[in-house]
Amino acid sequence: MGAFTDTRTETVGADGALWLRKELQSPSVGTYNLITVDSTDYGAAESLFTDQFYEGLVKLMADESVMIINVDSPSWNMDIVIHVQSQISRFFKYCYIYQSHQPTLAPIFPSE
Repeated sequence: MGAFTDTRTETVGADGALWLRKELQSPSVGTYNLITVDSTDYGAAESLFTDQFYEGLVKLMADESVMIINVDSPSWNMDIVIHVQSQISRFFKYCYIYQSHQPTLAPIFPSE
């Protein structure tokens, strides 16, 4: 069964801070096993890099759960990555930097 058809999963495309506020008012508090925050780079989505946001995520998550967050590229902005890791480590017992390489394709425009 694929991840998108598994009834245990839900993919949400929304403003993460607004979604979090709504979820904190629902019976979902303390039930999430995995939360992935695929945000824009640090600074562009400021509300997703605040203590308040991380505190809310902790409340949503079950014991022994995992949170993955897209921060920025360590190759270009290691100081930002270290800052966010330091910030997150105040809320989560284990906090590691993991880098994956994703191919980026240049836009192709039809000739005029």
